[in-house]
Amino acid sequence: MSNRSQGKPKKTGLTGGRRPAATAPKAKREADRVVEFGPPLRPRKGLLIALSVLFALWFAFLLGLYFKTVYPHRHPGNANPAATRQAV
Repeated sequence: MSNRSQGKPKKTGLTGGRRPAATAPKAKREADRVVEFGPPLRPRKGLLIALSVLFALWFAFLLGLYFKTVYPHRHPGNANPAATRQAV
């Protein structure tokens, strides 16, 4: 069976979907466009210090969570394996 015998007939020309790309007007528009930059950004020492302190506090908070929750379970303290076993 061929694909043409099933479903709708195949459309030809510009009526069915894709249109050819217009290359000439696009080239003209790009040549007319000019990119204008604003003034350069100033270094902000106070903002850098504030964000650095905020990052350090967040990192310390995450380390605190790790050492309170995960670390004790992965590295048990003074647990004596012989004392925790029950007599058989």
